[in-house]
Amino acid sequence: MFAFTLSEVLITLVIIGIIAGLTVPVLIQYHKRVETASRLKKTYSALAQAIKLAETESGIPALQWEYFSTSLAWEKISKYLSTTEKEDVKYDSNSTGTLYIFGDGTTIYLSAGFGCLGDAHGYVADVNGEKGPNAWGRDRFTFCHHRYIHVPNDYPNAKTLEPAKTAERLRQTNPITREQLLDDCKKEAYYCSSLIMYDGWEIKSDYPYKL
Repeated sequence: MFAFTLSEVLITLVIIGIIAGLTVPVLIQYHKRVETASRLKKTYSALAQAIKLAETESGIPALQWEYFSTSLAWEKISKYLSTTEKEDVKYDSNSTGTLYIFGDGTTIYLSAGFGCLGDAHGYVADVNGEKGPNAWGRDRFTFCHHRYIHVPNDYPNAKTLEPAKTAERLRQTNPITREQLLDDCKKEAYYCSSLIMYDGWEIKSDYPYKL
């Protein structure tokens, strides 16, 4: 009767352990990339759809909204978003504001700057809410709500909602390249939403930050 020796069983278990040790982290990382990109796409889609509905209601394109400020623009679109508010949250070491929380736990923070061009403000999306690491390019990303008043009339495919940096890059050269966006992401992590969107809402293997 054939049987495995103890040493053979131990060797087999060691090999299985080594393979598991190599593959499980890869699978976990892949799952995190897919989940992060999916939540980011969902948040962008919700914001873009809310802007379109607000434009239809007002009869005025968002690019032409007269009073273009963070709070007033949010008033126009927030009625089309299923969010709850959490007042006076300390967002980082320099600012305190209001977080808007989606049903899946994703949060939106209204902000100025963070790579947005002049005459624009930002929506900072944190795809896992107030859980860590709360770091740019890992769970925190920025979209910009623009008026584009400084963009030439031949600006291609202008949208009112863009990832940070995309609009600026399109002003510099057309067509925009993935290499440019990857370099932007490496230099400033809050520009990474542009790269993810360019890649079809996918976080690829050369993404410069570990999720």
